Amino acid sequence: MDSRQQKVLSGLKTIFLRQVGIALIFGFLAAYWQPQQMWSWLVGCCAGLLDNFFVLRGIAKGMKKRPDAAARGMHLTMFTRMASLAAIAIIMLKLGQSALGIFLGAIVLYVTMLVNMLAFSYSGKSGASTRKGDD
Repeated sequence: MDSRQQKVLSGLKTIFLRQVGIALIFGFLAAYWQPQQMWSWLVGCCAGLLDNFFVLRGIAKGMKKRPDAAARGMHLTMFTRMASLAAIAIIMLKLGQSALGIFLGAIVLYVTMLVNMLAFSYSGKSGASTRKGDD
């Protein structure tokens, strides 16, 4: 494994740990402001973390494969992500919880993951480039 792959893998771990912190903060704030829908928001944060885990794991596994095999793996991951979020939403609706908190909690974590990934990708621009075509 070369140094670029090691840097990306350590960055993925950092991104996931940041996401856990953001989920905890957002979950507690949502529970404080909306105590009657607390479980819905907390489950939404957990669903977002699960989705973030699937995405980051797919990136890490895809780095070790050829591009065509990595693309197939990411398509499979996409269906797994959709099925898990749909299953969580259906279970919570059957339990009488609001779907709004579930989806908003997940969406907030999607957006923050994108911001974290952008911050990570631009953090390496000041020194040596991390893109393959730039060296």
